[in-house]
Amino acid sequence: RASINNRVTRYASNGEKKDGRRSWRLHFSFANSVYPVRSELNVGKFRQNTKSDGNVAFVETVEFVRRDKATCIRVSAPDGLFVTKDYIVTHNSSAAVNLAHAACSNRKRVAFFSLEMSAVQVGMRFRSIDACVDLQRLRFGLVNEYERTQLDNSSARMRNWHLFVDDSSSLTVQEIRSKCSLIKANGGLDLIVVDYVQIMGGISADNTAYNIGASMYGLKALAKELDCCVVALAQLNRKSEQDDREPVLSDLKGSGGLEEAADVVILLHREQETKDVACHWIVAKQRNGPTGKVTLGWNAPIASFTNVTVVEEHLTE
Repeated sequence: RASINNRVTRYASNGEKKDGRRSWRLHFSFANSVYPVRSELNVGKFRQNTKSDGNVAFVETVEFVRRDKATCIRVSAPDGLFVTKDYIVTHNSSAAVNLAHAACSNRKRVAFFSLEMSAVQVGMRFRSIDACVDLQRLRFGLVNEYERTQLDNSSARMRNWHLFVDDSSSLTVQEIRSKCSLIKANGGLDLIVVDYVQIMGGISADNTAYNIGASMYGLKALAKELDCCVVALAQLNRKSEQDDREPVLSDLKGSGGLEEAADVVILLHREQETKDVACHWIVAKQRNGPTGKVTLGWNAPIASFTNVTVVEEHLTE
C-alpha cells in the first residue's frame, strides 16, 4: 500500500525563516515478512517489531518498469464504501440530483429516496449545483469569500424548496408508498426519485431478479396512484464498457422487469474522447414518443449537466 502527503519546506536566510518549495513524500507499507531496506545495519529495528521466524525478504533494488496513468481518490467519509476500477463512471446519482434540482427550482414538490448516499451527501450535491461551487472544495471547507456568498444566496433560495430527502437503507415499495402518501396529503407531490432500484428491499431473499421486477412494478403503480412522476435509477452491467460501445436495454442489470415496467428508459454513456466534458443521454425506450440520443455537457467540479453548446465550444478550441 502507498500513501502521499506534502508540506511546504522552511529554510533560514540571513537569520530569517522563509517558506521554501513544496515537498512530497511517499509512504509505502509492506507485509510483516518484507523489509523496505537493503542494509543489514537497519534490519534490526524492523525485526524487533515483528514475530517473523527469520524467513524474510528484503527490497534489494527499485527499478523503473513503465509509466501508467493512475487515479487518486481522496477518502473522506468514514461511513462510505470506496471501490475503484478502470471504467468510466456515468454519474447516475448526479443525473437524479440534477433532475430533482430542476424540479425544486421550478417550485415542484420532490421526494428523494437515497438508498446509496446519506442525506448529508445528497444535500451537499444540491448546494454545489445551486451555488455553482466546486463539490470537493465544498466538502473539505475550502471555499473562498466569493463562493461563500454564493452559498449564502443558495441557502436563501433553498429555504423555499419543498424537497424531502430520505436516506433509509433497503426501503421497500410499501415503505416508499406510505411516506409519499403522507407527503401528498400534506401539500401535494410532483416528483419521486429512487436511487437506486437494485438495492431496494424485497420479498424474496433468494430471488434478486424477482425483487427488482416487483419493485419496478410497485413504483409504476405508485406513479399512477399518486398521479406524479417517478424516476427510478438502475445500474447497468459492465458489458457495454468492456465492449467499448453504447449501452442498450439488455445491459440493464438484474431483471427484465426494469425494461418492461418503465415507460421511459434513459441510458447514460460517456465516450473516452469526451468523457471529461460530455455525456450522452440515450432514450432507449419511450412508450408514448420517439427514441434517440441527446448530448449534454458534463461539468465535473459541480457534478452538473449543462447545455451542449458548452461541449461544442470546448471541442473546437
